[in-house]
Amino acid sequence: MLGKRSPVGRWIVTMSLFGFLTAICSPAVGQISEELATSNDEQADSLLAKYENKKAEYDANAKKINDSYRNLKLGSREERAEQKELVNDLRLQQKQVQLEIFQAAFEVVRSEEEVNEELLRDATTYAQASFEGSKYNIQVSPAKSLEICNALNKRGVPARQTLQLAVNSALAILDFETAKAKVNEAAEEGLKIPPQLIERVTAAEKNWLREKELRTTDRDMPTVRIETSAGDITIELFEDAAPESVKNFIHLIDSDFYSGLKFFAANRGQLIRTGCPKNTGRRSAEFTIKSEAGLDTARGHFRGSVSLMSVNNYEICSSQFVICQRPLPHLDGKFTVFGQVTDGMRVLDQLVSSVVEADSDLENKPSIELIQVTFRRPNTTYVPEKIEK
Repeated sequence: MLGKRSPVGRWIVTMSLFGFLTAICSPAVGQISEELATSNDEQADSLLAKYENKKAEYDANAKKINDSYRNLKLGSREERAEQKELVNDLRLQQKQVQLEIFQAAFEVVRSEEEVNEELLRDATTYAQASFEGSKYNIQVSPAKSLEICNALNKRGVPARQTLQLAVNSALAILDFETAKAKVNEAAEEGLKIPPQLIERVTAAEKNWLREKELRTTDRDMPTVRIETSAGDITIELFEDAAPESVKNFIHLIDSDFYSGLKFFAANRGQLIRTGCPKNTGRRSAEFTIKSEAGLDTARGHFRGSVSLMSVNNYEICSSQFVICQRPLPHLDGKFTVFGQVTDGMRVLDQLVSSVVEADSDLENKPSIELIQVTFRRPNTTYVPEKIEK
């Protein structure tokens, strides 16, 4: 265990002493306590053994992969093809084993078993991957990330070491009280808290109070469905808050502008980006519209927010847009939020992971297979006030 014995560790020592004294006074009660302690030890041992066995399996697979790579150039064409297929299978197995290592590490951290630094590092990596997604097929889950951070802190890992991750995870699930508590814990440990982190928490909470009120208002807004290789995403458009941006978006959809475009860029745990006709981020539609990011009706950036990117000192927008994985208050007043994902956030998380994993391989990045407006407000013409280039 890192540092001093944790409060949990002190509790275990106290309870062990209590059990010993009870055994002296009452053999029957002492026997029960001994059986319970043995049962808990066996469970902890089995969790630790599971973790160690998975690590051994990972090392064995790594050796097989390395040996197979060395032999790839040997043999006939058919034999080399079989060897390459074997390597690919082993690499897929290795991803699954690594995921099981992370999960086993977390289970040990949650138990009362002693932990070492390597195990704590694996649990920390699991927390990070749960927030951002990763190549190990770990589903994005800010709630799981926060749970792991809490467990690590209980086992003696200083709050300062998990501060950014824990705060971002709490903000992603709109748990502002926990976000503030994490900041306070780190401050009590003597860490100098970055002012921008405090500002981020304060701004996100303030914006959410307004956003929550807006979301409870009955509205009849346009909706859009985006079909991708990972599944479908449904978006409600904020025509009342960003009317020109919504007109622009629907107009481009009706013009078949977005069909086939790639999700060409992503930041894990933050956002995904699309809407560039060249899939590079350096092009847009042949016209622009005035940005609505500075209007009094402008909405904030939260998990699932759909936002039209701005250029030229945030004065104009065109076709590129982002979808947020978590609150991003630093984009408020810069990009125009014109919609919200109402169904398909898991699809979004998978898309982000796919884009990051594809890296510079554009061909393997997911695309907009079909995008269509599923509901329009009656008696409304969706043609924006264009600023021609």
